[in-house]
Amino acid sequence: MDELLPIGEFSRQSGLSQKRLRNYAAAGLLVPTAVDSSSGYRYYSPGQLRDARLIDVLRAAGMPLTEVGAILH
Repeated sequence: MDELLPIGEFSRQSGLSQKRLRNYAAAGLLVPTAVDSSSGYRYYSPGQLRDARLIDVLRAAGMPLTEVGAILH
């Protein structure tokens, strides 16, 4: 099983800001693998890096979040 990455490390590896990751999670596009119930800290799987990068490329191309969601799912 992959080791989970805290949001800061996932942000660094994916090139997405923590704010952007939170927005994508709220939109249901890139939901953290785990969230610590006491602190609310978010953890991502290294396997989610591919989706994070794809979302970023599609958004940079001007694709709306709803269409990005359709491609991911």
